[in-house]
Amino acid sequence: MKALLPFKLVYHERYDLNLGPHVFPSQKFRLIYEMLLREGIATPEDFFRPDPASDEDLLRVHTADWVQERLPPAK
Repeated sequence: MKALLPFKLVYHERYDLNLGPHVFPSQKFRLIYEMLLREGIATPEDFFRPDPASDEDLLRVHTADWVQERLPPAK
């Protein structure tokens, strides 16, 4: 299917964090993605699926303590 938009939309299924009731309901990203496809506003080709952020990227916007608390334990 051909892209419809002159730009890319960014979406990843892991954006829906399933936090439950929360001031920032992350399921809205999934719902918007689904609505754009369902309504024919966008096609799957209009979306860019990003790779996970590197530690360096995370440290640009978060403290080292915050990043360390959220990383899985080293194996």
